[in-house]
Amino acid sequence: MKFIQQHTLFFTFPLIFILSLWVKNDTANKIALKFKSSTTNTITIALDTISSDKRIIALDLYLKEKANQGQWFTILYSKSDTILYAKGFGYAQLGQIKNSRKTIYDIGSLTKIFTAVGIIQLQEAGQLSFSDKLSQFFPNISKDKSSITIHQLLTHSSGLETYHDKKGDFENMSREKVFKRINKESILFEPGTAFNYSNTGYTLLAYIIEDISKMSFQDYCYKNIFEPLKMNHTSFHGDFEMESKIVFGYGDKFYKNNNPAKWPSPSGAIYGNGGILSSAEDLLKFSNSIKSKLISPSSWKQMTTEFIVNHRYNDIYLNDVCQGYAWNIYNNPVIGKTAFMGGSNNYGFISRLRYYEDQNSTLIIITNNYKSSTKKAIISESVIQEIENILFQ
Repeated sequence: MKFIQQHTLFFTFPLIFILSLWVKNDTANKIALKFKSSTTNTITIALDTISSDKRIIALDLYLKEKANQGQWFTILYSKSDTILYAKGFGYAQLGQIKNSRKTIYDIGSLTKIFTAVGIIQLQEAGQLSFSDKLSQFFPNISKDKSSITIHQLLTHSSGLETYHDKKGDFENMSREKVFKRINKESILFEPGTAFNYSNTGYTLLAYIIEDISKMSFQDYCYKNIFEPLKMNHTSFHGDFEMESKIVFGYGDKFYKNNNPAKWPSPSGAIYGNGGILSSAEDLLKFSNSIKSKLISPSSWKQMTTEFIVNHRYNDIYLNDVCQGYAWNIYNNPVIGKTAFMGGSNNYGFISRLRYYEDQNSTLIIITNNYKSSTKKAIISESVIQEIENILFQ
């Protein structure tokens, strides 16, 4: 909270006390109070959203322990479109700005969900089919990849390599260079016969979106996803206009002060598979809208169909994890069907988005100071399972 001049205190604190009594039993408190000081400065007091439910109180205590261990993050939990918990811990910019529900993070591979939604929108418009082959869009694609289908790209069953870049996310790659690199590499297996997580596949999907829509992938996302949902805290790497709201990364590696506002606009290295910046609040808008506003309920059902079974997630072999279109799918005996996805890089940013379909609940966790040495990280599978136990057991 911003500093309050001493002569305003006798007015401010009684008012806060009275209002605290008024909201004491409210399910999800979300209040912004403004006061005028004698110097006409506006003082804003933003209260976190914390439900009075005993499970949410237990969650808050658990998360404070994580924060006390030096972990910085934002977490949001909603049920039936009502936010029950939304809070930021630690710093977005060290010593200057603290994390909040509106803090803008690099979300990494969560970008793939946006790419998949774009493809599905074009399919619903009759402009492509999931069975269409790469040769229909890219006549110069190498012969061993020509029969790969859009469905196989979406489900990571194309046989393409995991990466097509050689120098990391910020390698400057033109479209021509991307295809030269892809054509040079051999496929790992016959398309449709196995699973290999492929960033390359989602770059090709972004190019398909561009070729059909006649606009850049970024412009397509703005026009068909960000703007209709009023995702005003969502953009791409290199957005200088949002710099004051974008968090810095504090990870194992550094690039341009780990400030995504100064990172180059996504090129071929992460095109369609990364590069989006967003906040927890905006990701909730996106998650809530996929299954009805952005695509049809029937397309959502197809998007979360268990196409590929028993694949590896987070280096842990889980028999009940399956692959849909961008989403991982698993069925928990207590929680029920869950669609989940994560994103990460070496610059401190890790993101997790989980939609618990049978619970009609969403959990979003994003951190900006993850390091390989972090123990029991807030975004680790074991910690997320502990959070799920608090919320659902």
